[in-house]
Amino acid sequence: MTEEELAELESQGTDGIRIFLKVTAADEMNVYLYGGSSKRNATIPIVDQNAPVKVGKTYTIDANDGMLLVAYPNHNVTTNFQFTYWVGGYTEGMLDDETNCEEGDILCELGTIGLIIGGVAAFVLLVIIFCICRACCKKRSKS
Repeated sequence: MTEEELAELESQGTDGIRIFLKVTAADEMNVYLYGGSSKRNATIPIVDQNAPVKVGKTYTIDANDGMLLVAYPNHNVTTNFQFTYWVGGYTEGMLDDETNCEEGDILCELGTIGLIIGGVAAFVLLVIIFCICRACCKKRSKS
């Protein structure tokens, strides 16, 4: 790349130049993604817990780190595999799908705050149930 091309890419975002990859079809395929400049050193985690990539999710890594896509078919089946990739400037939070939440997982989408709120609500509910049980036991013991 020329210096002008690099400057143009850097102007697209505030957090450097990144490689973006989106798998658009992976029927009967096993697809994994690693960060690194070659197959020998592709050890940077891109997908949590080395899970397969999710179709439709955009993954990104710093362009200096590099990216290795591994895709292999299931045995004796018809497959379909498609993906797009590009290099561009990046600003933290610019991707809609940067969380690793499953669709409809409300606690995950709410994040840590949601987890805290859920925990407090569960604790309050347990205290209320305990108080009701205690009041019922006192009434029985007086009868």
